[in-house]
Amino acid sequence: MESIILKFLGTVLIGIGVGLQFVSVYKRQLDALNERTLLIKVLQSRFFQLIGGFFLLFYGIKLLQFN
Repeated sequence: MESIILKFLGTVLIGIGVGLQFVSVYKRQLDALNERTLLIKVLQSRFFQLIGGFFLLFYGIKLLQFN
């Protein structure tokens, strides 16, 4: 059971990491939002996208290899 949870968590982390790399594709939709919150500003930061995305990918892969 624990193995299934770790695999699922690893897969989710990889998915979020890959999705984070493509946030810039949705720039037009994010700019259309009237309220520019701190979260949107951070998500649009390319530095955060690269570092956060690779961090999540790395730990997602590590969780899948943990078996």
